[in-house]
Amino acid sequence: MLTYMMMYSSIGIHYAESMETIGDNLKEIKPQVFSTVPRLLEKVYDKIVAKGMELTGLKRKLFFWALDLGLRYEFKGANGWWYETQLKWANKLIFSKWREALGGNVQAIVSGAAALQPRLARVFWAAKIPVLEGYGLTETSPVIAVNYLATGQVEFGTVGPVLDSVELRIAEDGEILCKGTNIMQGYYKDEALTREVIDPDGWFHTGDIGTLTAQGNLKITDRKKEIFKTSGGKYIAPQAMENKFKESIYIEQLMVCGENQKHPSALITGQKVHPSTRDLDR
Repeated sequence: MLTYMMMYSSIGIHYAESMETIGDNLKEIKPQVFSTVPRLLEKVYDKIVAKGMELTGLKRKLFFWALDLGLRYEFKGANGWWYETQLKWANKLIFSKWREALGGNVQAIVSGAAALQPRLARVFWAAKIPVLEGYGLTETSPVIAVNYLATGQVEFGTVGPVLDSVELRIAEDGEILCKGTNIMQGYYKDEALTREVIDPDGWFHTGDIGTLTAQGNLKITDRKKEIFKTSGGKYIAPQAMENKFKESIYIEQLMVCGENQKHPSALITGQKVHPSTRDLDR
């Protein structure tokens, strides 16, 4: 869909040669906008932090001072004038190098296909690299909601306002339902499966759980089928827990499990970290 939209808008399109060459490709092309998945942004962030850990003395202190500022970023100067003054210096001394690493020309990054950690959105926005998270399914062509710069109502931890052409409501169990011209006609030659997701009133059942914020933005909290109950009767929503744990520099991937068990558990795969980062994990 993004490819067709860019072609329709006469925007030039470039494709990365491989996962390993993305950094070099960004410097070569100097894109204004690119679309990605959260995992790539996580890897970019981890790589930047790893380089920061290689610094010594004053340069290292300045790097992590700027990083701490970025992780606390709020819109519209909500942190006060002193924070904003410090952020200007952080952008000049540190974050300008982040922008150069992405080609020096990025006006927005569009993220989708999985949940984006709010802390990553904060730090990239602080560095003047706007990350716009969106949401949808293949069955919804595929966008239901997306953050975009023009509205001025981007909200961390949300996928933005619902598109004007889409009607959305939250079911009693929290599931996100929607209607609109973007909804598929049905699954090819599978009427039974089609009836499972599109009810008699025409509402498409996304299978995702969410809420609408006071600003009118959609917030995804979990997948309906992934929520499980322990033997003690407690409901567990894995996604929020998984995203929080994956903020650790030691964790590559994590899956929360424990349906009908006494306590929830997690399957974890670790990742190698630079020895000097052992004091960094938050």
